[in-house]
Amino acid sequence: MNTLDAITLPDDLVWPDELEWSPVEQTIDYATGGSLIIQTGVKLAGRPINLSGFITRSVLLNLRTLAVTPAEHTLTFNGQVYTVRFRYADGAIAARELVGYADPDASDYYETTLRFIEV
Repeated sequence: MNTLDAITLPDDLVWPDELEWSPVEQTIDYATGGSLIIQTGVKLAGRPINLSGFITRSVLLNLRTLAVTPAEHTLTFNGQVYTVRFRYADGAIAARELVGYADPDASDYYETTLRFIEV
């Protein structure tokens, strides 16, 4: 079961960029004398987690309520547990109705991307 704190998330959410992040950071530069300077280190936190899929309006409204207060959250996704925050700088939640209704129902689906950062 996928959850964010006490909110149950759909089981069919996907993490499309899960394997794109590297915990190793590297800078390459040259000294004024021309020699190569390579600095490499391991990141201790900051992995982006972007979850995409279809979420009902009722779940989406609960997520938006949770997102208005900056705080750490517990994300359980595919059996793994992560401590995350919403990534506000990239637009924490993006959602678009699949079908536009003048008076949407709680069970209507939205194509959604949830953006977190692991802390």
